[in-house]
Amino acid sequence: MASILLKSMETDGKAEGALKPPTEPEVEAMLDAEGKSSLDKLKSSSGKDFDKAYVTAQLDGHKKLLTIQQDYLKVGQSREHLGVTKLARG
Repeated sequence: MASILLKSMETDGKAEGALKPPTEPEVEAMLDAEGKSSLDKLKSSSGKDFDKAYVTAQLDGHKKLLTIQQDYLKVGQSREHLGVTKLARG
């Protein structure tokens, strides 16, 4: 969500209230090798194995995002972007 807000702040287009969720191919195109590996693991799992892989992927993703946010807060220059980052961390 925060990334959508940040990207919208960089364009001069008309503001929109509706969120258009990305398509599955769009999401897969944004994944790095580790993300693709996690997705493949989820697709091939079921039951308890799926649950464990899903929770692990979610926790790992949130930890990475927190690190990115903390790093940005140290060097960010845009007041608006810093504000959105602080809100996302909260």
